[in-house]
Amino acid sequence: MSFVDLQPIGTNIPAYVENKTQKQPFILVMGEMLDPEQVFVIIERKAIPVKSFLKGLDVCFKLFYVLDLGYPWQSATTWEFFQKAVYGLGEVKGSTLTSGCVRSLRAFLNAKKV
Repeated sequence: MSFVDLQPIGTNIPAYVENKTQKQPFILVMGEMLDPEQVFVIIERKAIPVKSFLKGLDVCFKLFYVLDLGYPWQSATTWEFFQKAVYGLGEVKGSTLTSGCVRSLRAFLNAKKV
């Protein structure tokens, strides 16, 4: 995923963020993806510690939305899904239509009553 970076436990956070050039926020997971030791949201070379991967996902999305940042093309459909299906917010800025992927997944979830 373009919005999650998995690093080993013990990674030097100040050195890590200093070498990152990515402008959009992303999630740094230290340890294993399914059982992380630490999770951070990285934005503008700053590391924000969060309690869990889900909290990191929440904070990361809210940073995109509040700061009116464009989604990276590699993960735009994923963020669009969170925006529309999870958070119930309107159309993506600059977009006129919901992508087919998001419409299909939303229809499937509605049919399953998840």
